Amino acid sequence: MARSASGVWPVAATLTAKKRNDKRGIEAGDDYDVYSGKEATITANRYYEMLITKVFPAIVEAYPYPHFKKIICQHDGARPHTGKNNVERLNAYGAKLKPKIVVVTQPPNSPDTNMCDLSLFRALGVAVHKRRRVDSDLFNLDKLVEDVVAEFEAYDSATLLDMWEYKSYVMTQIAEDGGNMYPRHRRDAKVL
Repeated sequence: MARSASGVWPVAATLTAKKRNDKRGIEAGDDYDVYSGKEATITANRYYEMLITKVFPAIVEAYPYPHFKKIICQHDGARPHTGKNNVERLNAYGAKLKPKIVVVTQPPNSPDTNMCDLSLFRALGVAVHKRRRVDSDLFNLDKLVEDVVAEFEAYDSATLLDMWEYKSYVMTQIAEDGGNMYPRHRRDAKVL
């Protein structure tokens, strides 16, 4: 199965400096990225634009037509994801692509039953932390973005399969026990 060159993008806004800033190392007129604040807050319109300009093209590249005819892209119910009729707009746009991309909103559930919350984000955070603890430039946000992208791209299919199997284990434990007080680690698998 093919995989895109990148699958994680920062939410940022590019601004132009009005004056020199020695702390940022920029001169008046230089463009620089802002990763937080009003300019970089994810809104429904920004989310829509990111999906049609970055996520959908990466999906089309990673899952070529005609081998793949339809891809289902699931997101949570956060307001930027669902506001301004985003699901309908994204589905209208995705219907024109090859393969067709369908966007669905996941039902609300426990973080223990969502693979991203259960293992992917945690493992990515640990890997980025390990990479950055030897770095003297910890507060450089551009370097942080580079580190997150590098660690994400370093995931191999075996690691992702382990995460999926761990989620299956958790689902089985919840079904057997009827709650979330289950043993967290399988004896037969490495800890993610």
